[in-house]
Parts: sequence; structure tokens; C-alpha cells
Amino acid sequence: MDTILTVVARHGGKDWIMASIVHGVVLDFSVPFWIAIFCPLARANF
Repeated sequence: MDTILTVVARHGGKDWIMASIVHGVVLDFSVPFWIAIFCPLARANF
């Protein structure tokens, strides 16, 4: 995220910096929930 943030700031403008930070935080915190949902589904199919 830190390396991409400079690209977002340069090409997207300063308005997109906060949106990209929030998006990264939401994705970061949602990963455990997605894993908890999809891992049992994957095990059920095998």
C-alpha cells in the first residue's frame, strides 16, 4: 500500500489519497472474515 500510495497521489490527485487509505484499511481488516467464510466452503467441496 505504501508504494502504491505515491502512484495514486501522482495520477489520481490528492482527493483520492484518503479514499485509498480507507480502502486499504477496510480490506486489511476484512481478510480474516473472508477467510473464515470461504475456507469451510473450500473444505466442503473436497
